Amino acid sequence: MRAGRFLLSPRGISAWITLAAGLLMTILLTRWLYENRQENAAARFGLIAADVINRIEKRLNDHEQILLGGAGLFDATGTVSRQQWHAYVSRLRLEYHYPGIQGVGYSQVIAPADLPRHIEEIRSSGFPDYQIRPQGERTLYTAIIYLEPFAGRNLAAFGFDMYSERTRRDAMQRAVNGGMTSISGKVALVQETYDRKQAGFLMYVPVYQPYQPLTTPVERWQALRGFVYSPYRIDDLMRGILGDHDPFVDITIHDAETLSDESLMYDSASLRETPQTTSLEPRFRESKTIRAFGQGWTISIANRPEFLAKFESPLDVLIPVLGTGASLFLFALLVSTLGRRESAMALAANMSARRAESEERFHQLFLHLGQGVVIHEADGRISDANPAAQRILGLDLDQMRGATSSDLHWHTVREDGTPFDGQEHPATQALHQGVPVTDVVMGVWHVLEGNWRWIRVDAYPRFSGSDQPAQQVYAVFTDITAQRLADEEVRSARKRLSDVLSAASDIAIIATDTSGLITIFNTGAERMLGYSSGDIAGRHTLEQLHLPDELLARSQELTAELGRPVSGFQALVEKALQQGSETREWTYVRQDGSQLPVSLLINPIRDRQGVTGFLGVAQDITLRRQAEQALREQASHTQAILDHIMDGIITINASGLIQTVNPSAIRVFGYTEQEMLGRNVNMLMPNPHRDAHDQYLRNFQQTRQARIIGIGREVEGRRKDGSRFPMELAVSEVYRQGAPFYVGMVRDITERKRIDRMKSEFVSTVSHELRTPLTAISGALGLIFGGAIGKLPDKAAELISIAYKNSQRLSSLINDLLDMEKLVAGKMSIQLQEQPLQPLIRDALEMNRAYGSERNIQLQLTRDIPPVNVAVDSQRLMQILSNLLSNAIKFSPAGATIDIDVTTTPHSQVRISVTDRGPGIPAAFRERIFQKFAQADSSDTRQKGGTGLGLAISRELAERMQGEIGFESEEGHGSCFYLDLPLSSPDQTVQHDKQNEHPTHRANSA
Repeated sequence: MRAGRFLLSPRGISAWITLAAGLLMTILLTRWLYENRQENAAARFGLIAADVINRIEKRLNDHEQILLGGAGLFDATGTVSRQQWHAYVSRLRLEYHYPGIQGVGYSQVIAPADLPRHIEEIRSSGFPDYQIRPQGERTLYTAIIYLEPFAGRNLAAFGFDMYSERTRRDAMQRAVNGGMTSISGKVALVQETYDRKQAGFLMYVPVYQPYQPLTTPVERWQALRGFVYSPYRIDDLMRGILGDHDPFVDITIHDAETLSDESLMYDSASLRETPQTTSLEPRFRESKTIRAFGQGWTISIANRPEFLAKFESPLDVLIPVLGTGASLFLFALLVSTLGRRESAMALAANMSARRAESEERFHQLFLHLGQGVVIHEADGRISDANPAAQRILGLDLDQMRGATSSDLHWHTVREDGTPFDGQEHPATQALHQGVPVTDVVMGVWHVLEGNWRWIRVDAYPRFSGSDQPAQQVYAVFTDITAQRLADEEVRSARKRLSDVLSAASDIAIIATDTSGLITIFNTGAERMLGYSSGDIAGRHTLEQLHLPDELLARSQELTAELGRPVSGFQALVEKALQQGSETREWTYVRQDGSQLPVSLLINPIRDRQGVTGFLGVAQDITLRRQAEQALREQASHTQAILDHIMDGIITINASGLIQTVNPSAIRVFGYTEQEMLGRNVNMLMPNPHRDAHDQYLRNFQQTRQARIIGIGREVEGRRKDGSRFPMELAVSEVYRQGAPFYVGMVRDITERKRIDRMKSEFVSTVSHELRTPLTAISGALGLIFGGAIGKLPDKAAELISIAYKNSQRLSSLINDLLDMEKLVAGKMSIQLQEQPLQPLIRDALEMNRAYGSERNIQLQLTRDIPPVNVAVDSQRLMQILSNLLSNAIKFSPAGATIDIDVTTTPHSQVRISVTDRGPGIPAAFRERIFQKFAQADSSDTRQKGGTGLGLAISRELAERMQGEIGFESEEGHGSCFYLDLPLSSPDQTVQHDKQNEHPTHRANSA
């Protein structure tokens, strides 16, 4: 009854307040622990997400370097054999260094005309069943001819044309158009032949013909020779990137910025042996879109329940239980003691009076001491803490007073990161054991700064009597955070150095002391030389790894240079000591006795006292030496060709000074090599070109307007004796190390000119001598055949008909010969006049309809003729069109239709096309079709007549009218001959119909 009245009295309020404060503190502490755990989990999740994305980006960049190295191999050697490609990829050790990569291959670009030769070459090299897949006709092929490792799944890709599939083709086109590395979208690899199928993608690096300009996309397409590429199975790639460590998160990768089942490439949850069955939403989720070599990837990362479980702690239950119990205990204790409060206060006042002076001195020391001091009472609760302790712990005195070492005002951990049990706290142990506990290191979480503070704790018990238990414990601690961070930085630096040495698997890193004794022998050195680090470090010197003869020769060289003896290990490091470092090529001797050429960089290792050792970094240069040897052999081969070629070859620099000449050029111009080298090339020209040449060259370099460069033409040359001679000159601009130089090919055509002149004179003489009698013969035969002398017997009429037709044919041949002779001699007059094209086309059709009707062949326009004007000689244009139409009629089968099409092009030109349904032009004859007297069937029994001069004359006439004539043909499917003429008024150009444009025309216009 008395206790009840006391609890309801004003003096009992303090007990209730203490209980409420304890329960509130327990709730707040429990809430704080929960929020702190969530913050730690969020921070950890962010680090994991960033690490995953960084790993993916780094692995893609590493793989790009592999492909760039493969492209560099092609650039350095020109051609790479299958064996060389196998050696290159094997050296990369993909399965060890880049787990997850499917392989490294090369896809060759093949024009349709080169397709049969390509297939025959691959079959003759040991693959008799080789074929490009998929089959079919395309404008461009890219066949996979190398793919290492050439086994297992990769065999299915051999011969596959990646350009035939849209997703791969888009990536390949993006790589060439942008002049960069490119990866494809999501594809199904042809290697998916067994097991569970995975999504895949491919990475491409273009390979170009050497010494070709690559400034624009057009130049890059023209110089393109193939692609170095790698295929990837996404699940295998991610397994290689992430390794065996499980961060307890789910990762998905979509091949787009929009997420869908179609764009999903990778889902780690589907790969686990025990898939997650919980329906709870992940607490943490992060998505990021990266640009991976032109392709967008959306990477999503979400936590699994196991991730949150790592942040759970027994304190989650212990703190509420202990806090509630402690609050109830204090409440009961106050209830039992408040009744005697006045007597206790009197006793305390008396004791305080006697100890006031000594406590004041202690208090001042307590307040100003640099080390933290926390006073624990006999029950383990904190009663006081000096300012240094509050600053170090990040808590004020009100937060610490009344708490024990096991309370969760702070997090404490050991040096190994495990949490401190409250009973193991130095203050608790000193209180229970009654002896000092010193030199205990622990980490304390600083709430205000948000980081860990490391302290060294010494706990000293204080006794009220010799046989009494400890009354208080003074916990004195020193902040050693700075020292701890410095120690960790040193350990981290050592760890990073060790990781670098171990990771440098392709580079040998060897450290020695000042005498040459090996102290460090990294993984790369083990792989390169065959020794293990344990067998060689501390037992062998660096000179034992070198070729003795080579080391002796270097010693003798340095002895002669420095004027003092230099030998052994000193020969390796002498120059490095003098210059700070030295890079030199040496020959290492492996453990098995084989020799290895290396490039060795040696640096002295110094400290404040001076040189303490040497560090050597060696790189295997076997491939480089092989490439250099191949380049030397190629240069020797090229020089041999230049020395024996019949044409003269001269190179000049940007200033016009002669750099090199071959023997044929010396023979043509009559100078010696010494008389030509270093002199201006205008010495080989007669005036006025001689005096104007330097200005020509400067104008070209400034305006890029070519007079000769890039344009083959006939010019006059000047020999040493001053005589002039005709020659063909072709000049090309080439870049070497960013600077232009020019290569000129010269051919003396004096003899050819003399023969042409004799031939022209002969043709002219014969033609004129034959024309007069032939006209009379043809006229007489025409009269007889027409019945001027009466009706002839059938046999005689047949013979007269044959003679009459052959005389007309011979007359046509003579006329063609005379036209060709006039064109060659420049005597044919061409009168260009601007006029509408429509009536000219219609006149040409009407002129040839009768010939077509004889053979039951129709001539038709495929569309309306556009209303455009052209500047042409109408008579000569009609001659060209009649030749094209008569040829089409001649070679078309009876009953066929010939299509005439007139369109405009994007380049202010009009194209006139004549398409027949004949047998097509044989591939072997196409290069000679516009030559004089050229006929596909040149036998005595050929079925089609003709002089073989019509197309040659047509081409000459077209070029005289600034036009161009050409053809397209497929054997067995007819031919299309076209004539391109410039529009006289570009603004009259009609809208170009791209749908009707032939694919080949579009490629040529590009």
